[in-house]
Order: sequence, then structure tokens, then C-alpha cells
Amino acid sequence: MSAGDRVSEEDQAQHSLQEAVSLRLNGFEYLQLRQIQQALDRLQLGEYGICLSCDGPIASKRLQALPWAKYCVNCQERIGEKHPDDDHEQKS
Repeated sequence: MSAGDRVSEEDQAQHSLQEAVSLRLNGFEYLQLRQIQQALDRLQLGEYGICLSCDGPIASKRLQALPWAKYCVNCQERIGEKHPDDDHEQKS
């Protein structure tokens, strides 16, 4: 294996890492955009700021910090941080 081959492998590894990071960021950005769109849909329906689990109000401080919040703090804690965008918990 020559020095040129080693550099090429290192370049390829770096490129693969950059692709993986980019894909992960794109996935995160897509998720965030989806959550924002869902919040805008709830706004149009007059349901913005209403918890999807308990139908109670979502605190304005929470909405200021996380405008796409679907759940009040209590329900989000109950549901857990593992599934913050879990649509299966709606209106139980």
C-alpha cells in the first residue's frame, strides 16, 4: 500500500463521516420542520396551545420556548422524552 492509497482511504473516511453527520442533521431539520408545520396546522384549526393528550392548555412560557410543543409539561413528562413527537398519544 503506498502513501497515496493511505491518504485516499483517509479522505474517503473523512468524506463518509461528513456525509453521516449531514444526513443526521438533515433528519433533525426535517423532524423540526414537520413539527413546525403540525403546529401551524393546529393554529389554523384553532387547536394551537392545547395539549394533545389531556386537552388542557399548554403554558405560554413553554410555547415561547418550544412553539411546536404538542403536550403540556405534565403530559410530556408522562409520555417521556424518548417519544416527544409520538402521535399515538393524542387525545387519550
